Amino acid sequence: MVSGKVLKEPASGFMFMDTLDRGVKGYAGGWLVRGKRYNCIVETGAGAAVPLWLAGLKQAGIPLESIRWILLTHVHLDHAGGAGELLRHLPNARIGIHPLGVRHILDPQRLLSHAKVVWEKDFDLLGPMLPAPAERVVELGDGEIIEIDDVRRIKVLYTPGHTSHHVAFFEESTRGVFSGDALGAFFRGKHPFGEYVSMPGVSPPKGDIPAYVQSVERIAKLSPRRIYATHFGLWEPAMPYILSATSQIITISDLCRDVFYGGGGLQDFLSRAATLLASVRQSTRGQVELEKNYFSMAKAVWNYVVAEKGGESSPG
Repeated sequence: MVSGKVLKEPASGFMFMDTLDRGVKGYAGGWLVRGKRYNCIVETGAGAAVPLWLAGLKQAGIPLESIRWILLTHVHLDHAGGAGELLRHLPNARIGIHPLGVRHILDPQRLLSHAKVVWEKDFDLLGPMLPAPAERVVELGDGEIIEIDDVRRIKVLYTPGHTSHHVAFFEESTRGVFSGDALGAFFRGKHPFGEYVSMPGVSPPKGDIPAYVQSVERIAKLSPRRIYATHFGLWEPAMPYILSATSQIITISDLCRDVFYGGGGLQDFLSRAATLLASVRQSTRGQVELEKNYFSMAKAVWNYVVAEKGGESSPG
């Protein structure tokens, strides 16, 4: 049973839905772009979010036949896990994703095996990820344009770093960027952490820090006015948050190198990272969830720094 408004409209023509990832409010969401010709979903969330999408579309009076695209920034389950199942309900839609991500959309078993390791006991809360038929999956290369109507045009930006196949989507009429994880995550005060929190977007097992920074810089050069964030919501003006995405990854990377080259190990680094996190926190709300995400990011940074010197990475 769905109560309240599922799809909200924080900006004219741009609707947003909390996908309630693993039951956590305010952590991940998906976007619906309204056009005169047709409509477009950007990020589905996990498989468990599909009933929310169907309820939200019905509630908003949006015909399933009007949706022509499901655009995915990358294949991680909190962004794309529901795409295959949702596609079955949208007769005119196709999935658009970078060529390097296509194989996981067609056959998600390897991805799911890795996700079980990353999410551990939370994995079952994400819901199923179903394969999509090849004839309904489109490879989207850097620079390609998706035209929603004569005004709304979405440009594909190749933004590796979080994953090798990550893309962002730049909507030209509003100068807004659907950032996926290319800029990390930004959370407001109410949910899920009780205060503003932002976090770099490198992911396990090993983050590609130079690629991540280059992708942030590429987005910054477009001078976006808005961020249509998966994590989480609409952010305007965009530039202060884009600049923080670079400064944060530099800070955590410098801390990691300081520990590593000083002879410390992973646990020493995580302890220092926890101290850094605590120094900017006023609330303890959602602390377990936050530390889970923060330490996952920190391990990815550690593994990259270790690999720079030909060392052995830490699992997970």
